[in-house]
Amino acid sequence: MPQLIVTANKLNKRGSIPENLPEPSGILGVVNKGYTFEGSEVLEVPNAAIGKWYQDRDNSFYWGGALSIVGEGQDPDNNPSINVVRNISVEVSPITVLVKNKIEQVVNAFETGSAQGRYGTLVKLKDYKDPYTNTFIVQVTYGRSQTTEFSHLEELVQDYVKNKGQYANVLSPYLGRIGQKPSLATDDVFCNALIDAGKNDLIMKKCQDDFFDANFY
Repeated sequence: MPQLIVTANKLNKRGSIPENLPEPSGILGVVNKGYTFEGSEVLEVPNAAIGKWYQDRDNSFYWGGALSIVGEGQDPDNNPSINVVRNISVEVSPITVLVKNKIEQVVNAFETGSAQGRYGTLVKLKDYKDPYTNTFIVQVTYGRSQTTEFSHLEELVQDYVKNKGQYANVLSPYLGRIGQKPSLATDDVFCNALIDAGKNDLIMKKCQDDFFDANFY
């Protein structure tokens, strides 16, 4: 097990992982900044949105946002790589629906210029680094919060086709080709179908909301 150090001034020690924070029940005690213990990351948590969690040898749980892993043989007091968390905000402020919406609006504004997001936004950027040629190639970037052709775009299109969207018949032949070379950035049928689906089809908007929430929020 890795050695972990508490980087916040105080951190709750819990008997179980809560579904949301703050959550007063289940707190066993408090550990202070600089407290170290051996622990392992919990891979299955009730709500991934509140971050990573770690479990110590006594089966107590700690929020990962206030922990750093100490390398073997390192002195926690003299390790410049340890970042101190100065505001353990997740443990003191709830991520309400209002807060979540505000976070998403900020991301949408940065990505598409609109707080609500422009679902039909499609741009072609030379920003994918081909691991075989080590050169940058153009790829499609699409949607309310923008996912890319060589990343998760195929997953979004799969969801849309599965839900029988208005343009599903046009897009379904491209499944298996998205994320493969050559890029589909030069395919007007594919690109226009995505744009039209984002602008005109409520099913695409619902798929995007679910997709970006699950994969990126």
